[in-house]
Amino acid sequence: MGFLNAEFARARYPVTIPRAAGVCTMDQSRIYLPPGRHNLAACLERAEITLPVKHRSIADAQCSAALLAHYLETELSGVRYADTAQDRHGNLVLPREWERAAEAARSIQWLDIADLGPATLNS
Repeated sequence: MGFLNAEFARARYPVTIPRAAGVCTMDQSRIYLPPGRHNLAACLERAEITLPVKHRSIADAQCSAALLAHYLETELSGVRYADTAQDRHGNLVLPREWERAAEAARSIQWLDIADLGPATLNS
């Protein structure tokens, strides 16, 4: 989220995406993948997803999207490796975090480009 919010600020687009509107695929891996390491490459391997991990923005986003799709399918099939988990900071991680994130995302007030006005667009 930090990268997107920084780009919005740089573009003078007055929107901030709250952390609550996102899903951490690393955290969800503790519920939807067998035990193991939680870095992106390890999660992809355990999910049997073959995408190259290049640590570039678009590649990481594609990998994360593939993991999220895997978690959705895994949840639909009734498979969980844990009912709850803890993230690397000790915070509680619940299954189906995407439902909470979708609710938080609905509260974001997006602006139309027309709402920004010429002063903002030409700056």
